[in-house]
Amino acid sequence: MILNNTSDSIQVDESEEITVYSSEGYPNIVNGAVTSLEHLLLFLSNPSENINRYCEDFVASGKLINCLTTVQSALNSCLKGEDSECVSVLLRLNLGEIRDSLENFTIGRGNVIYISKMNELITLQTRLDSQVKEEQ
Repeated sequence: MILNNTSDSIQVDESEEITVYSSEGYPNIVNGAVTSLEHLLLFLSNPSENINRYCEDFVASGKLINCLTTVQSALNSCLKGEDSECVSVLLRLNLGEIRDSLENFTIGRGNVIYISKMNELITLQTRLDSQVKEEQ
């Protein structure tokens, strides 16, 4: 999986290019929420490799905080019973691994805001997982 630094896209298997909607606000992607979250999931699915390789550009450009904000909005929406089609995608995100990768990358760089944001997302994801289990 390769992040193309010149655009918001991910190249998978050298042939399939997928646009990442990280720069759009959550209200603008509600109709395509599942697709957008799946694209984020692709990037975040191998955080130790992708975040370490691309994090500096991703952080500096503000795209990382946009991704995290999108995931947070989607988690909050699902907790309210909206956008239920996104639940399975959100529960597949390995937020703990993403946080650990960010922590390793940001040591000494003063980016504790990302670790704090990840801890918030992990809490929301845990609440969503509990809510889904209660409903079953």
